[in-house]
Amino acid sequence: MSSAEQVQTRREEAIAFFHVNQTGRNAVERVVALFFSVAAIAGSVGVAAGTPDVLLPLPALLFLLLSYMFQQYADLTVLGCTRRRLEDLVNSEIGAKGLVYETAVAQIRQVNPLVRSVRFLQALLGLVVLGAFAVATVVAIRDHDTLILVGYLCGTILAIVSFGYSYLQMLNTPRITGEKLAEQGLDDERLIWISNQLFDEAREAARPDEFERQTFERLIRSGLSINT
Repeated sequence: MSSAEQVQTRREEAIAFFHVNQTGRNAVERVVALFFSVAAIAGSVGVAAGTPDVLLPLPALLFLLLSYMFQQYADLTVLGCTRRRLEDLVNSEIGAKGLVYETAVAQIRQVNPLVRSVRFLQALLGLVVLGAFAVATVVAIRDHDTLILVGYLCGTILAIVSFGYSYLQMLNTPRITGEKLAEQGLDDERLIWISNQLFDEAREAARPDEFERQTFERLIRSGLSINT
């Protein structure tokens, strides 16, 4: 395969990853909509029926929805990291910024001020879950016998374990993806030729209002000023 054919193949695959990425994002949006719908329906049914018992399965269901959402975000991270590698490969080969979605565009919603609305929504999701968990626990303790309480606690605790494990796996996805790509010969294929570990360390030093490029430029200037 010639160099031009290789660049074309990688470009087409990067485009394919973009479409898959957007499909995954739509799936996450549907989960968020379902999350609020389930909470609203449970509250409405409880009011209509005049009983809070309908809240008992709600915390477990909400924790499982969050767990599924984290799994979706992990899938998106794998796709994003892989597409970033493909973009770097193509851009390095052509010597220009031919593909820019992961290297520039995707970061815009990940820094201040636009990221604040995302953080607000995430905090709201957390408050809904905690509120449902607190209310349902009070209902289970006050109004039911030991068997129902044990069943409620077991189901909810298992859902919380799934939620926590999915969250941890989501946080570890960028590192694991980088390691797996490296095992397949796709390591360190960036326009900035540094090790994968150093690249991750530099990204962790990013300020809330910085783009990735600004972070690297700041760190490099800081290192140069120390050595001069």
